[in-house]
Amino acid sequence: TSELTAITSLITESLYTAIMYSLWLDENNYQNVMLPYYRSVFKLPYSFLKAVQMKRYVKCMILARFSLDDNVEMSLIASKVFESSKRCLQILSTKLDTNQFIFGNVPSQLDAYMFAHLALIRTCPMKSQLKDHLGKLTNLADYTLRIHKKYYPKLYRLYTPEDMQDRLMSSQMLQLVA
Repeated sequence: TSELTAITSLITESLYTAIMYSLWLDENNYQNVMLPYYRSVFKLPYSFLKAVQMKRYVKCMILARFSLDDNVEMSLIASKVFESSKRCLQILSTKLDTNQFIFGNVPSQLDAYMFAHLALIRTCPMKSQLKDHLGKLTNLADYTLRIHKKYYPKLYRLYTPEDMQDRLMSSQMLQLVA
């Protein structure tokens, strides 16, 4: 349907972009999440080269979406990225309302797509405005945990809300973003 296409596009344009910005262009997350992950998967110097290449790709992708000027201040771009992603989360929260799934009581293709993005935001050991905002939208946070628990019980036990913040980075979880 057109609603499915519209929401999927919204998630791709807003959440995916914000996730990529958070992981690759936020220096703290880049140093503490992505570089260690790449070091655990690839040998030196390939791990470093691959990470730098990906960071450059993400920066170009985001600049292409938000600015034509390569010299633009990245903090201005960041505010646009996170403003857009917060609006997207608010729209998803409103659409979900009190339903079990986005279109009612039965999961759909959109639920799978939406869950993939929300679960990554929620469980990845990154610090981000996006993660903070998702935590404030209790119906989306509950939705993510409910799907995690029902369809991915082994992962749910690994990443319960109680120990997510303290858990050391896991290659299994970070493979979702690479």
